[in-house]
Amino acid sequence: MPLLEDEIINKAKSVDLKSFLESQGFNFIEESTNNYRSKEEHTLVVTYKYETPIYFWYKYGQQGNIINYVMSNITSNDFRKAVKYLLKDSINSTRQTLCYKKNSAETKRASIDIKYSTNEIKHVYGYLCKTRGINAKVINEFISKGLLGEDERHNALFLHLNEMNKVVGADKCGTNSYINTRFKGVVSGSNQNYGFAYKIGTKFKNLMVFEAPIDLISYFQINQSILHNCLLLSTGGSAKINIIQTYISIYESIDTICVCTDNDDSGHKAYMNIKNQYRNCNVMDGRQELRSKGVKDFNELLMKR
Repeated sequence: MPLLEDEIINKAKSVDLKSFLESQGFNFIEESTNNYRSKEEHTLVVTYKYETPIYFWYKYGQQGNIINYVMSNITSNDFRKAVKYLLKDSINSTRQTLCYKKNSAETKRASIDIKYSTNEIKHVYGYLCKTRGINAKVINEFISKGLLGEDERHNALFLHLNEMNKVVGADKCGTNSYINTRFKGVVSGSNQNYGFAYKIGTKFKNLMVFEAPIDLISYFQINQSILHNCLLLSTGGSAKINIIQTYISIYESIDTICVCTDNDDSGHKAYMNIKNQYRNCNVMDGRQELRSKGVKDFNELLMKR
């Protein structure tokens, strides 16, 4: 395996350390000139006092530059993967890798701006079970993975986790069964590079793409016995297909994208756009059962069973 060129390594080192960590879900306060401490992890410190920005994570006995951080916390001490993780189009590959250097507007959106609980979620439980037909075992599975929450107004939160399992965003949906139109949207402050995702196995081959978390959970309930080594992803809308790049960059074993969007014009448009944008992957249409049963989405399919 050829050695990485110094120019490529230096490019990886030049990715701004604090901005990168903010994209991972951390928030920092400036303690003194060029010194920053994480609000969430008080033992995580970033300093710009030296020629190269350095982090110290005293809790885990870590210190070093941005490549050291990625090696220690993301790529299992694999130097080459850490460099690839930080760069885009710098190493010969048939795939793009994600560059995490953010502009100032993006880094301000790294932490969700809402109070919520992952323990007291009886309204969410009732909504999913009674209104959406999700069984208790499946709901408990998603709760156990830290993927469901409830805010102070009893809205359901479908939490977005990054590769370090930190909450970096959420979809929000009203749970009131007595009104026909429920509030839906993305929580303010969500990192737009991530979506609601559920992992099955450890080395993912297939990425299943949905428009909404409810459809993802419904699909899982219907097909869980035959799902292996795959990642289920809700993009939170048929147009938000750029999110897919985050996951195929992080999990390089993914070689197939199965599009499970709605059985309507916008869903078909999303399928065609994904097929055109991600040509390095095998893109499949996963909506055959929706068409054969004459339903719009996988929750409707579940409710008809």
